Amino acid sequence: MMCTPMETSMSNKQLENFILKAQNDKNIERQVLHCGSDKTCVSEVGRQYGHKFSAANVGHWQRDHEGALLS
Repeated sequence: MMCTPMETSMSNKQLENFILKAQNDKNIERQVLHCGSDKTCVSEVGRQYGHKFSAANVGHWQRDHEGALLS
């Protein structure tokens, strides 16, 4: 199933919001770091906190931002 450009944009915004949330919440940050390189795990953690994005969104974000989700 292909995403429309609007859905992709919304998913990217969801991911960005989730990353900001994780940077400010040590519990979420720990969960994301525990995922390691498992992008599906990161998207599942995001869903637990109400953010909807795919493993592909995570991969694209990492590619565009030199790798690490959290600094």
